[in-house]
Amino acid sequence: MKIIGIRKLLIITVLVISLFGQCSSSDEEEAANAQRLRQSFFTMYLLDSLFRYSFTFPPYAIYYLTDNVFYVGLKITDISPVNLYSSGAYTYQISPALPSGLSLNTSTGVISGTPTTTQASTTYSITISNSAGSNKVSLKIRIGNTTASGVYGQNGSFTTSTANNGGVTANSLNNPTSFFNVYYYSDSYIVDSGNHRVLGFSSTSFTAKSVTGQGGSLSSNTANNGGVSSTSLSSPTSFSGYSQYYVADTGNNRVLAYSAYSSSSTASTVYGQAGSLSSSTANNGGVSASSLNAPAGVTSDYSSLYVADTGNNRVLKYSSTLTTASIVYGQNGSFSSSTANNGGVSASSLNAPSAVFYDSTNSGLYIVDKANNRVLYYSSSSTTASMVFGQSGSYSSNSANNGGISADSLSAPSGVAVDKNKGVYIADTGNNRVLYYPSGSTTATKVFGQNGSFTTATANNGGITASSLNAPVSVSVDYSGSIYIIDSGNNRVLLY
Repeated sequence: MKIIGIRKLLIITVLVISLFGQCSSSDEEEAANAQRLRQSFFTMYLLDSLFRYSFTFPPYAIYYLTDNVFYVGLKITDISPVNLYSSGAYTYQISPALPSGLSLNTSTGVISGTPTTTQASTTYSITISNSAGSNKVSLKIRIGNTTASGVYGQNGSFTTSTANNGGVTANSLNNPTSFFNVYYYSDSYIVDSGNHRVLGFSSTSFTAKSVTGQGGSLSSNTANNGGVSSTSLSSPTSFSGYSQYYVADTGNNRVLAYSAYSSSSTASTVYGQAGSLSSSTANNGGVSASSLNAPAGVTSDYSSLYVADTGNNRVLKYSSTLTTASIVYGQNGSFSSSTANNGGVSASSLNAPSAVFYDSTNSGLYIVDKANNRVLYYSSSSTTASMVFGQSGSYSSNSANNGGISADSLSAPSGVAVDKNKGVYIADTGNNRVLYYPSGSTTATKVFGQNGSFTTATANNGGITASSLNAPVSVSVDYSGSIYIIDSGNNRVLLY
């Protein structure tokens, strides 16, 4: 990088010297100055070419993202090397051999394919070479399947489903509803709704290290502990955020915002209660762009907040830090109406939406339209859906398991997530399963919770195991590709 700085310095020096030699007024001297300027630019071009192409650097500034998790039968997100140099020819070699179904392009360094077998997390060494030398970098790959590898809330057991197993502790859960991973802090959060709290975990631990909603206590579970305030919660359901963390405090008819840059469990901003942190009235002041009624879902796109205002059959978008919504989904543009399926079941209507997910890759929004047994996708800032899951392509039907239980049907879905490969995951709560859809498709190609079958919907199919589900309400995919299913009916969160 120092050589690049020297190159720029020499080029600038040549230009400055040439310009300072051009302070003359005669025609002959102006012509001479023009000639010198042309020569200066030619010299600059030669210098730039010299430093750009005459020196070959060893591949010390090429690396890979270290942790990668993929799943049997699902095409992986290509693993590409990050190259800080602008040009150069390199060759790549990897050791040990990649899992079956994956391959390395030895010219580009891209790893791609569809894995066919499971594999524990394995470290791979990649040798990158060019004419100036070689360098070794490493990355990890894990190949999972539809059997969980970790569990929160049941003291490590995959065969129990007790609420608050062992009592209310840093390890227990009671009707969990949401999981959110903050990859740049390596922290995760679980909304433990039945215990009226949000638990914070470090990346590798199944024991909570922090709690919001219980005055710092990991052994209490009182709704609005100490009264309705900036530190209390009542049946919270969802968590999201980046520079701000947002919690849907459903029982208090509000959304709370917390600073992501501190460890404070005291909210700094409230949505839905006209600025008051001590009130909890549904539609405080009437149905408006500032009111909320049992909000159940939150998502953020760095600059805006989206709230599933379930009781008002709508989704609200708030710009920046404003607590008055600027856009409404589900009510034909009206902020003062709250009718279910306003105008009839259509691409613009909603009925008890339960979750929202902002897809930053496509700048689109997914809304889980629970009571209409469907999930809707909206492109850009449109409030009319352009894709529907669960109703065989129809925007005017809302039957549970339309056409029968299949890879196309849904029954009271509750959650949605999107991975780096634009694959979509839907928590199909009424069918006791989670479905995976490849990018652009509304037909699932993988199912969790039903032993591989798309035509069964049994709770804990085959018994309570690492493969079973009971009313899953949410799903999350972290930056590495790990999948988390909130198996609410079993009072646990499963890691795949």
